[in-house]
Amino acid sequence: MLFSAFFAWAPIMGVFLGRIAYGYTVRAFLVFNVLLPALFTGLWMAIICGAVVHMELFEHAKLGALLDPNDPSRVLYAFLGRLPLTNFLVPALLITAFLSFVTTADGNTDAMSNISSEGISPEHTESGMFAKIAWGLLMAVFCWIMVTNFGLDGIRMLSNLGGFPALFLCLAISICAIRVVANPARFDLFHKDNATQRNLEEIKS
Repeated sequence: MLFSAFFAWAPIMGVFLGRIAYGYTVRAFLVFNVLLPALFTGLWMAIICGAVVHMELFEHAKLGALLDPNDPSRVLYAFLGRLPLTNFLVPALLITAFLSFVTTADGNTDAMSNISSEGISPEHTESGMFAKIAWGLLMAVFCWIMVTNFGLDGIRMLSNLGGFPALFLCLAISICAIRVVANPARFDLFHKDNATQRNLEEIKS
């Protein structure tokens, strides 16, 4: 399940990250899109997981007994219910989850619409509104059908369905990356174009 979700997300998120990285240095991109998010994720996972372990071992909260594969949120809400400011934490969680979902869906819709559109370039980075609406509606319909009929298992099915073909796409991308690393000068179109322009100017002069 985890690897299927990774392969399903990797190509589209790679396109999205590549787009937002345009104009920044490699160091800045790695710091703000890889290092800091990884540190933040590790921090909040350590805090929450440590709190859950403490509740289980010392407070006998029996959160593990509430674990349900079909409804993992039961454990989460039970955990938040044992913390101070529960009336604030639960709405904050719902708002954060909503914003995270909307941001992710918007980024994926934008990336897929750019892939399926012509004329996308560093100067013209936005695809047409029709393509974005079409992809957004398509994702919404797929999710609604699968969740309505299969619950969380429907999301797992979509992850497996999207992850399997994306596996071969990621393998192809990896092969291309290895070829570029092995001979970067061959694929350096920027310097090639500049060299060609200089040669033409020398010939004219």
